[in-house]
Amino acid sequence: GDVSLVGFPSDNVDFINNTFDGTIVAGGEALGSESTNSNVTQNIFKGTLTSTYALYESWKDDALVNFNNFHDTTGVIVRDSDPDAGPLNAEDNWWGEAAPAGHLAGNVDDVPKEAAAFPEN
Repeated sequence: GDVSLVGFPSDNVDFINNTFDGTIVAGGEALGSESTNSNVTQNIFKGTLTSTYALYESWKDDALVNFNNFHDTTGVIVRDSDPDAGPLNAEDNWWGEAAPAGHLAGNVDDVPKEAAAFPEN
């Protein structure tokens, strides 16, 4: 018979070269990942996105969140929801400004930061 994969964790789910744009409902997020060994790389999170929660949330600290353009600087951009591990690697991202403040929640390493946005197509 068939073997169901329900309940087994995902692994190596990558988000590369995507553009996130639109409206996020209150308490929502543009992208959330529970997969181990994930890469969130070279994505664009447009300035039209606003969230009262976060633009990206990770439940696994082994994710790599690097080389993204996060244009929203008015709220939490990256949230680490894996309190027993850490920190979440969110280095080398553009945070919408050279010296962002209040853009992280949880145990997130965002140093070094990019001084300008990456080129976008």
